[in-house]
Amino acid sequence: MNQSLKIILAGLVLCIMTQALMLFIDLYVLFHLGEWTMEIANKFLVFNWTITDKNLIRWFPLIVGVACALANVKDIQALIKRVFWTLLTVLGCLLLAYIVALFTWTNEQADSPLLPQYIKYQPFVNYWTLFITFGILIPIVPLFRSRGKRGGIII
Repeated sequence: MNQSLKIILAGLVLCIMTQALMLFIDLYVLFHLGEWTMEIANKFLVFNWTITDKNLIRWFPLIVGVACALANVKDIQALIKRVFWTLLTVLGCLLLAYIVALFTWTNEQADSPLLPQYIKYQPFVNYWTLFITFGILIPIVPLFRSRGKRGGIII
């Protein structure tokens, strides 16, 4: 079997494993996020995860697998390490997004002026998508930079 195909299939298998991560994020983190921010910072964050956000979390191992195949990474262990580094950077970027949200979100998008001042809304629809995308791209970009130094084409 072709090594690039093995890498992409390993990325697909890791995608199945990230379904559990998405389930955990949906049931435990997002469900209680408003309560936690109310206790910690006395603000209630009203957030909206789009289908793009959920799909990026679910399919990031496949994205990393395709990037590794394009960058001619031939080792399955290197793919698994890259996926775990991507997982850590995505979680770090989500934590950063949460911290930024505590300080920058406003209540200007409220439908009614009678709503309490502690309710905060995300500034734009794809707020979380931006941070998740950065979390995925940070570990992938060095693959193509090192490929470019070896004489390959930078994508």
